[in-house]
Amino acid sequence: MGVFTIRKTVAAVAAVGLGALLVPLTFGGPAAAAPHSTGGVTIVQDDSTKGCNGVRTTPGSENTQKVLVGGTLVPGGTAIFEISFPFDPAKLTGQDTFTMTDCVFIAGDAFAKYHLSGVPNGTSPFVFQITLDIPNDADLGALYCNYVRTESNPTAPNESNRKAGPACFRIGGDIRVVKVAEGDDSLTPLAGATFDVSCVTPTGQETVPPVVITGLSGSATFANGAYVASGTAATGEIAIAGPIDTVCTVTETAPPPGYDLPADPTQVLTIGRSQVTGTFVDALTRNTTTIVTSATSGTVGDGVTDTATLSGATADAGGTITFNAYDNSECGGTPVFTDTVDVTGNGDYTSGVFTPDTAGNYYWIATYSGDANNKPSSGTCRDDGETSVLTSLSTSPTITHRTTPPPTTPHTTPPTSPSSSHGVAATGAGPINDELNWAIALLVLGAAAAYGGRRRYRRLH
Repeated sequence: MGVFTIRKTVAAVAAVGLGALLVPLTFGGPAAAAPHSTGGVTIVQDDSTKGCNGVRTTPGSENTQKVLVGGTLVPGGTAIFEISFPFDPAKLTGQDTFTMTDCVFIAGDAFAKYHLSGVPNGTSPFVFQITLDIPNDADLGALYCNYVRTESNPTAPNESNRKAGPACFRIGGDIRVVKVAEGDDSLTPLAGATFDVSCVTPTGQETVPPVVITGLSGSATFANGAYVASGTAATGEIAIAGPIDTVCTVTETAPPPGYDLPADPTQVLTIGRSQVTGTFVDALTRNTTTIVTSATSGTVGDGVTDTATLSGATADAGGTITFNAYDNSECGGTPVFTDTVDVTGNGDYTSGVFTPDTAGNYYWIATYSGDANNKPSSGTCRDDGETSVLTSLSTSPTITHRTTPPPTTPHTTPPTSPSSSHGVAATGAGPINDELNWAIALLVLGAAAAYGGRRRYRRLH
């Protein structure tokens, strides 16, 4: 198959809203199928778009094929259309020129009109491409369509009035994928993320018209019933154009440098009758922080505290540290004490004073909230150093030590009457105030009585 290639560049003229030709177009084909003449293609832009509505096809009037095959599809970018006219090469005798009218419509309004004249390469079908610039000020989501019709042709009437089209897409894509930074309310595209895209067209439309996936560093291919593309989104935008009801699965596989993937990196989007936008929001990569804590102990009535040491954060780290104390070893239920302190960088942060009124163990958990540049971190229940032990207020018992002096040498003085309030005070044993001293006193009295009886017995005998 020979190829008749037309490449033209159109730039927006804001004052009148029409395109202006910037460079001449070229015409050519593969070396093996040289055209009938070496002449180029002549392109003339009309001063108006009068007659463009006649170029537009009506149902049943399409007698050739035209498809969108490439471009960037974004404002200020390009759209590439391929047009194929079937004809009989035998009828080309004495004929060497095709003349066509090409019209561009944006949002239903004719934007530009061109006349194109060129020589086919003598094969069937007659295929050529045109590349059009998309105006810088084109509205996202506006429908961009390109129509073309033959005005005169090598043979008449069979080859006359051929219409191709329309080849349409929405500016920015029927599906527009945009990568943005978290917190950017302007939604400025963020470059550098990588994506995988897979689009499945409705049954019967697997290959014509094609699905065009642009904005990725890798080329789109068709395999196993799906159009697929992978690569880096150099501008932060991906434009996808294709038939209605085409279902595309878009996955962000790696974030831009300095950012983290979104929580859900996959979106499933379906081409409809208006532009569908998938926005992937990436957060700035934040420092990984750690928090180490140490709690004090005491007795009931004393105040205890918990100190958290934050590290790994940026020097200007903000956020807060919340201290929670629990009266159970599972740290369940409502804390018995809570305090929150502000963070100003790495360092030690101490809770307010907690004064328990009951003895026992109290378990602390300290949690750092994180901020835009620092990830949150937290301790866990029963971490080392995170238990305050509170003991009872009662004092230690007083122990009284008593000693009993040895008995004095017995003598003959009889003891006083047992009715004496001081018992055996005469023995020198001291006041009797427990059972042990009573027993000792009785032994002393008994010994004295036995000694006196023995002396009386000797005198009598």
